Amino acid sequence: MPQTDLHCTAHFSPLKRYFHFEQNWLKGTTPQESLLCNDMYSGPQLCALSVTITKEQALFDLFSDRVPHVSIAKTDDVIWEDSGAWLKSVLQLLYGSWEEQNSTEREVATMQLKHTTPA
Repeated sequence: MPQTDLHCTAHFSPLKRYFHFEQNWLKGTTPQESLLCNDMYSGPQLCALSVTITKEQALFDLFSDRVPHVSIAKTDDVIWEDSGAWLKSVLQLLYGSWEEQNSTEREVATMQLKHTTPA
């Protein structure tokens, strides 16, 4: 992956640039922000690091459909923006509120996760 592809998305809007958000972000951050990377998760199409953010950083995390992460790798048929939602579904499956009824149901959910492709 080229170094120019490395990023940590705090806010994404396909419609327009939000200068107010950018100004608040720059005022609210120190010159050297850091992220605590927890674990690496990989599947057939994506690989990402889960990230723990500070309370201050959490104020800028505007996504409810994904989790803070660092994208590591992807296949050509997946877009980078899918990695946060994918990681959220993995974490919910492994640790979250999703309650498995039995091992068969978990296997089905895992298979669906592995074979999900963007529309």
